[in-house]
Amino acid sequence: VEMMKLIKELGGLKSKDHLKRLLSIDYPSLATLFPYAYFDQKTALFINENSLGCGWEISVLAGADEKVVNAFADLLRHKLPDDYDIQFIFWGHSQIGHLIDAAFSAQRQKGGMYQKLAETSVNYYKKAARQGWKNKRNLPLMLRDYRCFCFIAKHTSYHQKAESEILNVKTDIEADFTTSNIVYHAIQIHDFLSLLRSWVNPNAASLYPATDQHQPQELLNEQLFDKTSELFVQANHLDIVFESYPSQDLTHDQLTEGEAHLTRLVNLSLRNLPDEFSLWMMPDNFANIIRATKALRCPFLMTISGRLIPADVAKNLARKKYFDLEKKAKTVYAKYITGTTDAANEWKKLRDDLDSEEIRLLKTFFNVILFTHEANYKVDENAAIDCFRYNGIELFNTKYMQLQSYLASMPFMMSEGMYDDLNRMMRLRKLTSWNMANLLPIVADYKIGHQGMILPSFRGQIAFYDLFHTAGVDNFNIAVAATSGAGKSFLIQALILNVLSKNGRVWVIDIGESYKKFCKTIQGTYLDARHLHLNPFSHIHNIDESVEKIRDLLAVMASPSDSLDDVQKEYL
Repeated sequence: VEMMKLIKELGGLKSKDHLKRLLSIDYPSLATLFPYAYFDQKTALFINENSLGCGWEISVLAGADEKVVNAFADLLRHKLPDDYDIQFIFWGHSQIGHLIDAAFSAQRQKGGMYQKLAETSVNYYKKAARQGWKNKRNLPLMLRDYRCFCFIAKHTSYHQKAESEILNVKTDIEADFTTSNIVYHAIQIHDFLSLLRSWVNPNAASLYPATDQHQPQELLNEQLFDKTSELFVQANHLDIVFESYPSQDLTHDQLTEGEAHLTRLVNLSLRNLPDEFSLWMMPDNFANIIRATKALRCPFLMTISGRLIPADVAKNLARKKYFDLEKKAKTVYAKYITGTTDAANEWKKLRDDLDSEEIRLLKTFFNVILFTHEANYKVDENAAIDCFRYNGIELFNTKYMQLQSYLASMPFMMSEGMYDDLNRMMRLRKLTSWNMANLLPIVADYKIGHQGMILPSFRGQIAFYDLFHTAGVDNFNIAVAATSGAGKSFLIQALILNVLSKNGRVWVIDIGESYKKFCKTIQGTYLDARHLHLNPFSHIHNIDESVEKIRDLLAVMASPSDSLDDVQKEYL
């Protein structure tokens, strides 16, 4: 009826065919923005509307050197076909409630004082994940987890040849990961649904991952959005609103069931790159160790996508640019336009490297998505821009293109048409394979282990340390050294609690009664030498075998400061 009223207002119908075309217009839901359709359990391939793709979660690197850069540059040069899109997604998030619960589950099960201490610790770490650690300098010290993903896709319909081709590429890339000692696992359907739901239905109030429930009878895109979700596209940001729902963390959330929850998404894209930048500098873009105030204050996604320019096209482009700039550099033009000669030399080197096949040229798209709130999104946006600018990377708010930037940052979307869309808008940047390898968001902090006491890094990475289960150690000896008041005893007490909660046994030789109160708190036994009486002749079965040990004990009692001589020992 509304359609007929609109047609009447617009001047009526031209023909019956015109009416059919109007009535066939689809008014899509949010789900139709995404092309995800099916998942093949056997091959771990995602079958989308116009593409095939696959993905991996890869271990976040604790550092990098030129060998690592070369490995990823070679992957882009030799293992990625020209018509494939590759995307790296780096996710800094606070969905770590289940990790915190698991860390204190054994301590909770012991009951009593152990359970009370565990509850206090759980609440403490969850508050740090939501609000950050309280500090006098107002530093953004958030407890997070950093994860990294890699996706590849090709614009094609599904058929046997396309499947065989992408599986071969998948095998080659996995071989490169193995050679580079990068731990990875192929993303399965439940992993994918949990990730995408976290990115399209972001709920910063919850510390638990989104559900990974899969309905085989429905298309994948139809399972992503909450039924109450609304997307509001603004010039400088996106607002996603949906009604809250019961979760494991509902008692700690400041939400009630049925209350509308709003998350503001701000997309920041690349304006300028520095003259020099290396892969191992990437962590300083989201948490700078030297300048602690330079850090992202909210959960975020950092993505970079790339597609190789065909070799002959790239070579012709480099030659054309070089000849043009070289001609200008030899004329009066160079006197008025600074940098002409330098640009000509750069394109000459690029041309030579392309001719020798040392590098390849890619069209890339770099984007950062901030998951923030309505009240403080400007503060978070400015903090992110300032943090990247400190390392020479200039970001800007993609005004009027927020939805485009957001969609282009999701898996497989570049192969579904976003590449062409961005190319028409001139938002793709040409980079060499070496340059793109240095911009990959794959470096963060060492996570140590998967169990034990929580020992977060300075960048807020949640990490676990277990003295008896830490990989790569030959023995269980440790030494702790720090200045007075730095927290040595606090650290060891946490380690003791972790050992005792797993039915371990602990002895502490305490000088200065540092552990006396702690021992009584956990209902331990504290022995004070001033009230300790030992009979050296207890449990002696053969005096001839034990006499020397007893003599040495009496020698210490007789002369605690200096050792006795041989004659005195003989008298004893």
